[in-house]
Amino acid sequence: MEAELRKFFRGGWIQTPFSVRILDFCKEMTNTQSFTYEVWSGHIFPEDLQCVEKGIKYRHHPFTVKVDFEALVNMEGRYKFTTVFRAYDEDNRLRPEVICLEVPGDIIKV
Repeated sequence: MEAELRKFFRGGWIQTPFSVRILDFCKEMTNTQSFTYEVWSGHIFPEDLQCVEKGIKYRHHPFTVKVDFEALVNMEGRYKFTTVFRAYDEDNRLRPEVICLEVPGDIIKV
């Protein structure tokens, strides 16, 4: 899984220095010490917690993700968080299926 934060600037989306790469997403989903578990998979009903596969459905307890951080520069503006999931088979060969998720939002100073 690869994810990055992009900023809307002058009519287009530009890269920011904020990105993350998780090499084994299935492992991170069940690791109670991981960021992935904290913000997402920890809210999945325990009986539904399994690796992402075709046809898998997740039921979640209601939750809100709130992100607070301090930045040395002004970060106000329109952003999107883009996440790309790629799957590998048992022989570590890249599979053709790709999942892309984009979440738009605004960063405001509080």
